[in-house]
Parts: sequence; C-alpha cells; structure tokens
Amino acid sequence: AANCTIEGVFIAGHSDSSGASQTAFKTGEERAEAVKDHLMSMGVERSKIQTASFGEEKLARQTGDGIREPLNRRVEFIMRGTQQVVIASTPTSSANMSEEAKAKAEQCNEGSAVNCTNLGYMYRKGNGVTQNDTEAARLYKLGCDGGNATGCRNLAYLYDLGLGVSQNYSEARRLYKQGCDGGDAGGCGGYGNYLYGGWGGPKDTVEGTKYLRQACKDGSDWSCKKLDEHGLSR
Repeated sequence: AANCTIEGVFIAGHSDSSGASQTAFKTGEERAEAVKDHLMSMGVERSKIQTASFGEEKLARQTGDGIREPLNRRVEFIMRGTQQVVIASTPTSSANMSEEAKAKAEQCNEGSAVNCTNLGYMYRKGNGVTQNDTEAARLYKLGCDGGNATGCRNLAYLYDLGLGVSQNYSEARRLYKQGCDGGDAGGCGGYGNYLYGGWGGPKDTVEGTKYLRQACKDGSDWSCKKLDEHGLSR
C-alpha cells in the first residue's frame, strides 16, 4: 500500500447493541468522523473521503439487544488506489485495556461524560491502553458534548497541535472558550492565550490578559507561566 496513490476512501463506523439504535448510529458516525480527521491530518484530501454510520446494523459478532461487545465497536474503511484496494478494520478491542480502562469505557458507554474524558486522557498518554490520539479526540468530544468542561479543553489542545485531528485554531479557540465557560481553569487560560496572540480569531491583549490572570488565580500553573512569558504581572 506504500506505493499506492489514494484516489478515494470510504469509512464506515459501527457500534454494538448496548444502547438505543439512535445512540449506536451517532456513535458510529463519530468514529467514522474521527478516522476522517486523522486521515486528513496525514494529507488525504477531504474531497476524497466519504463516511457513513451503520450503527448496530452490521455486527461483526452477532449478539442480542443490550449486549456490549468490543468487536462490534469498530471502524472499517476501504481505500481505492491506482494499484490496489486496501480493506482495514479497527475494532475497539478490550484485549489491550487495563481493568481501570475497561471500567471507564463501560461508564462512558453508559453516559458518564467525565469518564469519557478520563478514558480519552488514558488514550492520549497510553496509560492502560494503546496510545491513540484519534480515539482520545473522539472520547474528549463525547465528554465535552456531555457537559464535561475538561473534555472541551483537552479536545481544544488536540486541535491546537493537530493531534488525532486536523489542526484548526478557530475550533481550538471555540473549545477553549467552551471549557472556560464550563468552569475549567485550563480552558480559560487557553482561551486567554488565544485572545492574547490573535490565534483563530481577533486579537485582544486586554481580554486575553484578564482570562490568563483569572486562570492563574484559579490554579492553572500553565496560565501563570504564560503570564510570565508575556512579561505580565500575575
């Protein structure tokens, strides 16, 4: 596949039957989009990528309703190239997960936003699971969408650096603000730094300084260091 020019990619997201069919469809959609973002970060053009979600319609391992099955929580994709077709599957297997990671995955699947974020951090660092920034981004998004402010801030960081997602300063700025609005000091610091530097939107050093100072007071050491770097008083 290394010598194959990619002409098109079809990505299919799947889920298990543990939840409602609408939830399974949304989860499959998020998995497919996460892989799409990763491929784009590697240089594949957006126009060449198609995504679809099959939810619980095409189970890799047949189960009854309400069954959690790691092999069914997966992404499959087909790459069309000038020389060959490559078919790959990336199931979310529990084989390489620690007991702590498995417990957080179960709680995340049951709707715990904070455990989605915590599991995302484990994937980001490779603690108890195989390191995977794309999966970290997907889990951070679940946490953020579920109301966990730290999930929003952590996802912003990935967009900031282009880890597991395509680098996007405007999206990072929006997510830092969302995390800040939810009470995350690091999110306030990130948003303040973006305001101060004019990244992803208009530059506003006055407001940026305010956010950085408040974040520093609220316990964000990173924000305190940024104030020092900018030569600003705490």
